[in-house]
Amino acid sequence: FLKNSRDIAYFNQFRNVRGDNVGFQYNEAKSGNGGAIFSEGLISGQWENSRFDNNSARGDGGAIFAANYSAETLFSCRLHGNEARTGSGGGIYLGGPNSTLKMQNIVSHNNIDDTGGSELFIGADTYSDISTSDFVSEIQKSGNVLIKGEGKAHIISSTLKQLAILEDRKSTRLNSS
Repeated sequence: FLKNSRDIAYFNQFRNVRGDNVGFQYNEAKSGNGGAIFSEGLISGQWENSRFDNNSARGDGGAIFAANYSAETLFSCRLHGNEARTGSGGGIYLGGPNSTLKMQNIVSHNNIDDTGGSELFIGADTYSDISTSDFVSEIQKSGNVLIKGEGKAHIISSTLKQLAILEDRKSTRLNSS
């Protein structure tokens, strides 16, 4: 998927999607969220060995926007140079209610946002399980990984540069550098 100017993969309501070795590059959501993928409403998406490079969204989720009961899984993926121009989650935005994100062996570098979580935004009423992943950016406006409200995160053996936790964070477990 190269240089498209609409939400590239728009998944809404009751779908299971799987992609292996997929490339999303230079795609743009000009008026909304999710530069490469917009996932909302009982969606299950699984992405393996895929790249999300230089995608952009006017709102949240420069590469991936997942909210409202979405379940996204990423294995061995790369996110680089994505931008949420007026929102959060330059790489990935996870919003509630009841959305989940599982990530393993992810490299997320130099994604940009406007309001928080340049690499990853974990919103209220969500759950994330992240292992052996690397979230580092030299160009963020706020923390690289931002966890807000009642969002729950379990992060193991991962590199997090400038983690920001806002509000009450009773359920965050970190075992990272």
